[in-house]
Amino acid sequence: MSKNSTENYYHKVLEKIEPFLKAETQADEFNLDWIRMQGYWKAGKLLETEALKIDKKEFKKLRDYLSKKLEFKNRKLFRVQQFYRRWPKAAPAKKPQDALSWSKYEELLSVSEEKALNYYLQETISSDWSSKQLRKAIRQNLYQNKNNLKRYVQGKLTKLHSLINTFWAQVLHVLDGDTLRVRIDLRFGTTITQDLRLRGINCYELNDPNGLGIKAKEFVEKELQDATWVLIVTYKTDKFGRYVADVYYSSVYETEEELLAKGYFLNQRLLDAGLAKRVEY
Repeated sequence: MSKNSTENYYHKVLEKIEPFLKAETQADEFNLDWIRMQGYWKAGKLLETEALKIDKKEFKKLRDYLSKKLEFKNRKLFRVQQFYRRWPKAAPAKKPQDALSWSKYEELLSVSEEKALNYYLQETISSDWSSKQLRKAIRQNLYQNKNNLKRYVQGKLTKLHSLINTFWAQVLHVLDGDTLRVRIDLRFGTTITQDLRLRGINCYELNDPNGLGIKAKEFVEKELQDATWVLIVTYKTDKFGRYVADVYYSSVYETEEELLAKGYFLNQRLLDAGLAKRVEY
């Protein structure tokens, strides 16, 4: 190609790929991972398509050009292309809540075997592994040594309590095993309706093929059916804006002190029933 035609070609590729790589700048914190994943996958597909059109030397020049113009590290462009190669049929998450942070996808790129890749992907989603936990699992070849999984998913939850973040609430709806919609008494005659995500655990999805998601939801509904009020201890919000919380309940004990000391701890009950996995937030 002549110099002018080469520059025109580079510029056209730049115009096509820029919206994909910069889509995340328009996303809010609750859908950032979802928007970024879709954009990077489309960008990776474009890079792979262009790589098949020209020789390696010319493609390297194209990537250098894009990196400079977009202020996007060349190495990261390479990883974006790898991302598409790992999942060439479609982006790995089909719904926003299953989209992972880019750092987790980068960890997954080191896994070449498809079955192992799918295993680590699903475990990261279901157990809400951090990037550090995922890296450790891959390095320890957890796919081949699944008996070691207990170190990630078992264990008692530590009870945490503060008067500042403890409230009474009425359960309006059990959305799934680990998510409740509640009306919280904020005191002084003020209430708020809020979705709560149970701290420290992750239940199976409602569409789980073994029916464990439905069982977890039904378990919670049964446990709370006689609880007019529950006591909640709230923490930070998760990436979807839901408060992470501990939930205590009883049909016998009524005071805050009694519930915290002797009442049922819903998060731990789900773990003990084998309907949730232990995770860290």
